[in-house]
Amino acid sequence: MTGCRHGAKNTLVKNYLGLAESAGAQVIPMTTVTGFEQLADGTWQVRAVRTGRWVRRQKKTFTATYLVLAAGTWGTQRLLFKMRDKGKLPKLSDRLGVLTRTNSESIVGAGKLEVSPDLDLTHGVAITSSIHPTPDTHIEPVRYGKGSNAMGLLQTLMTDGPGPEGTDVPRWRQLIQNVRKDPRGTLRLLNVHRWSERTLIALVMQHLDNSITTFTKRGMFGRRRYSSKQGHGEPNPTWIPIGNKVTGGSPRRSTASPAAPGASCSTSR
Repeated sequence: MTGCRHGAKNTLVKNYLGLAESAGAQVIPMTTVTGFEQLADGTWQVRAVRTGRWVRRQKKTFTATYLVLAAGTWGTQRLLFKMRDKGKLPKLSDRLGVLTRTNSESIVGAGKLEVSPDLDLTHGVAITSSIHPTPDTHIEPVRYGKGSNAMGLLQTLMTDGPGPEGTDVPRWRQLIQNVRKDPRGTLRLLNVHRWSERTLIALVMQHLDNSITTFTKRGMFGRRRYSSKQGHGEPNPTWIPIGNKVTGGSPRRSTASPAAPGASCSTSR
């Protein structure tokens, strides 16, 4: 999302950090934690550097009686894995990374090639409603603010994946076939001028029993890298059929073209 022009969006910087400071917390901005370990006396030593710098990183060390990690799912796990691999957390459970839940999310959309003079899709609240086409599927129409057009560079023509509700035709082949059918229209998709004013995004989410297992493994040059694999439950989807079906129906009512700005099964943050 691109924020709220009226300042009503609940954000970490505006709300939560301010509330923490008012309760007595000290916020240290532009600082990235690189490591931590428990000392012999039970306290914690936290190492940090200046955020975004490659030189003169201004290394700092903090000491705390208690340590709470709240760097989001991705950031917290990366720190924990890094410290475990270095032998700094000998008591850490071997089940770290197991049953990492996702929101089974797919971002699809439908867009017009030209802006309608009587319909500017940027006007209004970013998300105001939702539908539940199936008991485990939640779809929200999303709008971007005027001028927020960079997301359009990630879009491509919508294709269906494999499975009972999909097709055996590989998605790359479907894409080529669609380009051949309308090469001019495909090229016009590359034009993101006023994209947010003529595009409606559909945020598709499901709450199915699936998960990923995160872990670290050695890369080509010996360094350990963060990775993931299929975890407990149903296979993580590479596409959500009902999302394509619902969005594919929108163009017939709005003379738009279905597109997929991106599709993922992303870890909840």
